[in-house]
Amino acid sequence: AIEVTKEVNLWAHKKTNGLIKELVPPQSVDSLTRLIFANALHFKGSWDEPFPDWCTENYDFHLLNGSSVKVPFMTTNLEQFIGVFDGFKVLCLPYEQGEDKRQFSMYIFLPNAKDGLSDLVEKVASEYELIENNFPLTEIELDALPRPHPFRNRKVKYIEKTQPNHRAYPD
Repeated sequence: AIEVTKEVNLWAHKKTNGLIKELVPPQSVDSLTRLIFANALHFKGSWDEPFPDWCTENYDFHLLNGSSVKVPFMTTNLEQFIGVFDGFKVLCLPYEQGEDKRQFSMYIFLPNAKDGLSDLVEKVASEYELIENNFPLTEIELDALPRPHPFRNRKVKYIEKTQPNHRAYPD
């Protein structure tokens, strides 16, 4: 199993010119693993309206098991694009327009309930039109959003896979 993870991680390291050093954690492959599908995509973009580093504050990030951990949140008093729907919100964070004039945005789905993540995932997976349709968005002021961190996100996904009752949920 360790040899397989080394091989996959070496592939990712080479294909991404060193940007991804560990795609598959060693503990994620065991004797029951039969196949690994791996792909890598690198998107280098800057936010249209960046969150300044000095606007980072630590807040509680609530886990579904009732506990919480302190994580850095991006704070701002700028208005952001948010769509409000039955049981969830969608936050749209636009990236700067590139030389070819295409516009990209990151959409973050946020369940209203602390324990609503699994229901939201199921809803999005079963109602594909949610993704296909344009979301009606309104500009409102956003207080705070967890700051993305690639290693923390991968660790959270690994914890969700190995410990289903410990899914992370931002408050």
